[in-house]
Parts: sequence; structure tokens; C-alpha cells
Amino acid sequence: MSGRAGFFRNGFASWDDDMLFSVAVDPAVFGPSVICDRQTRDQAVGLLRGILENGIILTTNREGFAHRISENVAALSPGMAKRIEICVSELLQGKRRYLAMPGRDASGKVASVDSMFGLATVLGADAVVCGEADGMRVAEGLSEQGIEVVDLRDYSDSCTEKARRNCLAATRLDTIERAEERDGYVGRAVKYARRVSLVDRYFSAATGRKGGRRLEKYARGAVYVARQWARCSPYAREGPLELEVITVAGRVGGTVGYIDPGETRLRLEKALRAADREGVVGAITVTTKQDENPRLLRERFLEAKGRCWGIRHGIDSLAELEGSSGTGPTFIDPASQHYMDLVSEVRELRDAE
Repeated sequence: MSGRAGFFRNGFASWDDDMLFSVAVDPAVFGPSVICDRQTRDQAVGLLRGILENGIILTTNREGFAHRISENVAALSPGMAKRIEICVSELLQGKRRYLAMPGRDASGKVASVDSMFGLATVLGADAVVCGEADGMRVAEGLSEQGIEVVDLRDYSDSCTEKARRNCLAATRLDTIERAEERDGYVGRAVKYARRVSLVDRYFSAATGRKGGRRLEKYARGAVYVARQWARCSPYAREGPLELEVITVAGRVGGTVGYIDPGETRLRLEKALRAADREGVVGAITVTTKQDENPRLLRERFLEAKGRCWGIRHGIDSLAELEGSSGTGPTFIDPASQHYMDLVSEVRELRDAE
């Protein structure tokens, strides 16, 4: 196994800074030619559980991958297959969340990639997982590009797996001095998305007539996220990011009372366009929800490719990470199903009037 130290192949974060980790893996790794004892079975289960927690599998075809992995697992003996089947079943139920494909070429077709190793290069994988000696030899050249080559039998001791486990905790961004490391957390979260949603009730409060600099700060925070996507996503070459902002309007209670949803949408989009000097944001959708008595939306979230991270203490705090002015404590919390469920509930609220 070849290790990997220092920086990712795209140079924006060190190993300790992973939010999501990505692997290119041949579905045959989960078949009887590799899974032959408890050790290899446990390594396969560990790999799959890591994907379900905070990982992405890179593939040229979702449906083809689903068929091949199911076919290989079905060929295992019952004793070897049971735990792997449970993980594979969950992974395939959320294919769009857990599997990433190459982008589209100029004709609009999915780009052609001739091998798993080419796929790892095109999509910027952290690791290629092999199960055969021949595959290891072919993939070895990838280490020069900063892509780790791992034998499944050694996966739990790989740098990729250690980094994955290290990022299962909240991270305070404002205390990280190196910009590459700090920005890498957000960049990793959105890397394989084409659409990002930012959820914060106070977007709308900043659009009030006295909002001024506060509105500008929220817009700069949102564009900060888009810039990290443009810097590290393999899909950025296809065009700008689709951005959604979800906030509250209508009767919101408290001292604010009422926020006009139409004005909120107009002012937010105008502020976002003004902040986007590099043109990294494409289509903008501003969704306003009625949320009062009791309030449902209390936290702030970043949603991308079926996962949802918590942002403390608000999207506006991200704006100051690039500036020279001081900022309060700014945390990104690990993605969780709980956050996804909360955002789903917010989406189900009636539209503000």
C-alpha cells in the first residue's frame, strides 16, 4: 500500500481536513475472489460503513455499479454475505447520495472514462481500493497524483480511513490559520454536488430596510460556499453552481412581526448577484417559508448531494473567514440524518404569504 502525506491532489486541504472522502472501487472487491475469510469480510464491511457515514463511491454508471455489486455479493457464501448485504442494501437505496459519476462533456453526454483508475483521476479520488495484485500494480502510478492505492485487506489501516474517522466531529473553522485547510472543510462538503442549499432563518431578517451590511454579509457567506465548490468540484467545468436559499418570511413573530416574502426574494437575489464577482453562482432559488408558533427552523444548515451539515453560528459567519476582520466562533458540524430530517420538515412548511 502506498501512503499519502501532506496535501490532496487538488491542493486545498491536508489529510486531517476531510469532510467527505471518496474512493474508486471495483465491485469485484465485494465478491468471492476477494472476500474469502472473516478478515476480508470485516474490511469490506468497514469500507461500506464508512461510505454510509461520510463517503462517496466514484463510478462510471450508477445502475451498472448497483447490478455488479449485487451480483458479486450474491455469489458469497451465506456466512460471508450477511453483514455485507445489509450495508449494500442501504447504499443502493441512496445511490444518488453515495455514488458520484463523471461530469458531462460539451455534447451533454456523461464523459467517457476508460478505467477505474482514469475515473479516480477525473473525479479527484482520495483512494483506489483493489483486491487483486494486478490491480494494485496498475493503480500504483496514481500515488504520484496524490491518490492512495489500498489493498482491501489493509483498508482499516489506510490513510484515507484514518482521515475519515478523524472528521466525525464538529470543527471550528475560524481558529484554523491556513486558508487552504480552513476552506477545505466547506469545499469537501460540496465537492460532488451540482446544487447546494443554504438554510438560515435570518437571511430574511437581513433583507429589511435597515439590513444593509448585514445582508451583504449573508450574501458573501453564501458566495463563499459557492467559491469553494468552484475551486474543488470536478463539475465546475460544466458551468456555475445552482444555489438555493431557504429562509422564513410572512408572520415570523417576535419584534420583527412581518417580513414581505416578495421583497425578501428580490433583495436576496440582488445581494447574491452583487457578491458573486467571479460568476460562480448560476441559477438562484430563494424559498420563503412560514415558520411561527412554534418555530421549527432554529439552526443553520448546508445541504449538498443528499447530506446536510450544521453551520454555527450562521451562514453570515462564513463571510469573515476570508477577510481580515475578526469573526466569532464558526463551526461546521458533521453531516447527519437528523439535520436532513429537519430540513425536510422545513421544506414541508407552507410557503410564506
